[in-house]
Order: sequence, then C-alpha cells, then structure tokens
Amino acid sequence: APNKRKVVCVNTHNVFECLIDAREWANLKSSSGITKCCKGTRNFAGKHPETGEKLKWMYYEDYITIKEE
Repeated sequence: APNKRKVVCVNTHNVFECLIDAREWANLKSSSGITKCCKGTRNFAGKHPETGEKLKWMYYEDYITIKEE
C-alpha cells in the first residue's frame, strides 16, 4: 500500500509512519503533493504549521541512504 511508506519532512527531520500522518501534520487536503515531492516532480508540499516555511519531503528509505553517504 503506497500510504504505508514512511516519509520524512526534510526541513524538520520529522519521520512519519505513513503519508496520512504527514499530510495531517502539514494540514494538506491530499497526500499527492508529498508523494510528488518524494518522487522529485515537485519541490515543496505544504507549509510548516508554526513557521510557515515551504516543506520538502523524502521517502524514508531515500533519506536514510543520503544520510549514510
């Protein structure tokens, strides 16, 4: 199930167990923007609830790969 992939907010390094959690945190109506961000077809999706900065997202497995390099 695509909604079960872990995602990371690159700005805050928050890890979300699924897209729905991430979408709710970012106050988005749908998670497609986050998915597009993770796939590299979009730069940002949503804004930080407190700071208002545009949020960047990655799939957790991609994020971990980069962290290990």
